[in-house]
Amino acid sequence: EVMSPGVPVQGDQGTVPDHDDFSLNGGAGDEPFSLSMWIWGSDLNQENIQPLLRKGGIAVETAPGPAGAEWILFMKDKRLYWIVYDTNQVAWYKRSVLIGDQMSGSWAHVLLTYKGDNEGSTNPHEETRFYLDGEDVTDTSGAGSGSSSASAQAYFASPKGAKELDVGFTSSPEPAWFNGAIDDVTISRGYVLPFMLPSMTVGDTQCGVDLSVMPVFGMNLVAFWRFEDLGSGADESESLIDGHVMSFTHTPEPWDSPCSLVP
Repeated sequence: EVMSPGVPVQGDQGTVPDHDDFSLNGGAGDEPFSLSMWIWGSDLNQENIQPLLRKGGIAVETAPGPAGAEWILFMKDKRLYWIVYDTNQVAWYKRSVLIGDQMSGSWAHVLLTYKGDNEGSTNPHEETRFYLDGEDVTDTSGAGSGSSSASAQAYFASPKGAKELDVGFTSSPEPAWFNGAIDDVTISRGYVLPFMLPSMTVGDTQCGVDLSVMPVFGMNLVAFWRFEDLGSGADESESLIDGHVMSFTHTPEPWDSPCSLVP
């Protein structure tokens, strides 16, 4: 049985202080990077913006990023979008196919994986992939990727800006908050191949990510928020990895994805 998620009030968001763990650029260019989470949205089948995670980015794929912006993952008009910003603040985007109708009103597992190692590339998202409940939903058409600058010739690695991590919020094109619940959030420094997907969605007591298998695949897990320390008035949650603390603007209602309810 899937519990009803706690729907945050308008203006609720999670915030984590800036850390190198959340940056794409490891010092010698962009490195492999992956985001995994369970989400429940009440209106993902609508033409709107639903922010998920960001490090300074904004939910506008056709506009350059603010100074120091690195990346953002969001839903817009029934699609997932992933934007990375280069040292010239050019936004380079990748999107999924239309998936909002099948996601709305139910729990879904979302995985974004970015290969990095793309300095000087004219298509930095050639290997970027979106997975929904283990199925590849990447838009591989010509319209599936692009940049905010018609004159941009190549991608120049992420600026590694000092931006905090926001969960469920974006400031532009106007302030917007995710309307639903987000659970079992992981950040990994590694690229996910299809054969690894079962370990990202199933895993006994650590459902959401199998901690015993990830290192074998070369996945360096740097953050994992299960949110099981929420409740009883708590307004922050600590990552099971490296102790990163996420603070909330309001005391969130407890929520549980299907993974959290696995006995």
